[in-house]
Amino acid sequence: MAEKPLVKDQGRIKHLPAPPPGFKPHLATNEELLAAGFPRRPNAESQPKLFALWEKFMSRDDLTYVPCTFTPITKPSRLLPKDLKKPSSSASESNNGSSSNWSGAIIEPALPDNESFNTATAQWTVPNVYPPASASTGTNTWKDGTYLCSSWVGIDDSDILQAGTVSQVVVSGGVPTTRDAWAWTEWYPTIPSTQLTGFPVAPGDTIICTVCAAGKGATSGSAWFGNTTTGQYTPVSMTAPAGSALVGNMAEFILEDPSYGSSVKNLTEFLFPDFGASFFYNCLASTTINSGQSSGPEYALNDAYLINIVQNGQTLSTAEVDGTVMMMYSGNSGPAT
Repeated sequence: MAEKPLVKDQGRIKHLPAPPPGFKPHLATNEELLAAGFPRRPNAESQPKLFALWEKFMSRDDLTYVPCTFTPITKPSRLLPKDLKKPSSSASESNNGSSSNWSGAIIEPALPDNESFNTATAQWTVPNVYPPASASTGTNTWKDGTYLCSSWVGIDDSDILQAGTVSQVVVSGGVPTTRDAWAWTEWYPTIPSTQLTGFPVAPGDTIICTVCAAGKGATSGSAWFGNTTTGQYTPVSMTAPAGSALVGNMAEFILEDPSYGSSVKNLTEFLFPDFGASFFYNCLASTTINSGQSSGPEYALNDAYLINIVQNGQTLSTAEVDGTVMMMYSGNSGPAT
């Protein structure tokens, strides 16, 4: 990827400063939390699972603020779900839909007019990716290129407020030369995908990520990353440009092929990897009533439908749910039996 200048304020995206010394998020008011870039405390009565997850991480004694700068990402381009085919039943009935670039879970209930999504959060293990068998050129050699996938959470179906991690492996001279991962955020399509440089992410780390906004009509939002492996966290705020606002009609938990269908794909520069299995935990979303006047209910995987990545008739990623865990497997074979 082309190198871009590192900045702390990229127009409509900003990194928030460190909270005051001794700041304890689990003891702070919602006003203090928002000022420090933390997600507000979920409602313990209407959002009990979100509240328990929030309390568990925010009460850690080893939480460490990490400053970051921004690197605009111009390639590969990010896209809405292409060729999306919704299933005819819910995730619990194991009838998946498909998309040529998205795999995972989408929560899209018929919300009342005064209710909208304002939070989406999940934990996942950052994939350790490899070039796929389809790229093999011989014994332990593969086609040169950058193989990458993206794991993320988001709100909305068109102007998506989203944040997540990228996992990639670079093959040069037929062999893997580098394998790494990083965090990113964007408000698609108005804020370009932006790498958070300085926030440490490594394959195998467990990340907790939350995107927040005020609900329907919101023109500002935030992304909060926590590395549960290291105890480090970083907050980012975003402002939508004129004419763009949140709808709040759905929440997504996705593993994506971010280059499929873009002009970059014709250059064969970015390719979808073998990620083995990717695990998402605590996929939860909350709603708000009348854009913040009161807390709405929470939604989980049992409220979602699942989709697989299918390209040219070939399944590249299969989503399954086991209780509160979503598992995505390379190909269509599912877990080993």
